[in-house]
Amino acid sequence: MFLRRALKRLAIDGEVKQRLKREPQILSKLSRQTVRLSQIEDIGGCRVIVPSVADVRAVQQEVASSKRSSTKVTKIDDYIAHPRPGGYRAVHLHTVRDGMKIEIQLRTKWQHMWAEEIERFDREFGTDLKHERGPQAVYEAFKILADLRDYYDQNRPVPSELQVRFQESRRTLQELFPRGVMTP
Repeated sequence: MFLRRALKRLAIDGEVKQRLKREPQILSKLSRQTVRLSQIEDIGGCRVIVPSVADVRAVQQEVASSKRSSTKVTKIDDYIAHPRPGGYRAVHLHTVRDGMKIEIQLRTKWQHMWAEEIERFDREFGTDLKHERGPQAVYEAFKILADLRDYYDQNRPVPSELQVRFQESRRTLQELFPRGVMTP
């Protein structure tokens, strides 16, 4: 409710979704990292999907500076300013509300589409691109796609070199995975 009110106050046409990490994802995270279950900060959370990076920043500021909510931001992971090596972009706000750790992910529509495509590809082809593991050609193709969509997010023209790299990586993927085709 707090996030929907923030979007309304900011006049941003966004979407708020709840998300709970499922048992297989929790077990996978525990096996990948040296953490205890009580240390995992993103078992419960929500995702805010907005049109632009400027909107992400506005929501981030609203949540971080809000005096109206019992939600307190304890840490910020800014993967827009510092994208993950595989291309993932978003802002993660680690928060505490009523004693519970809740992660709020802020993404643009392009960033969300990219993340959903990674998960779909992982499910369909048995890769683990979400955790930056998988065939190098596929990993690189999704990185290029993330870079391309970053230009879309910023309403900037895509450099021709990046367009060419995307088309080349797309052709490579079509050869490797005839069932799956990437779209810019």
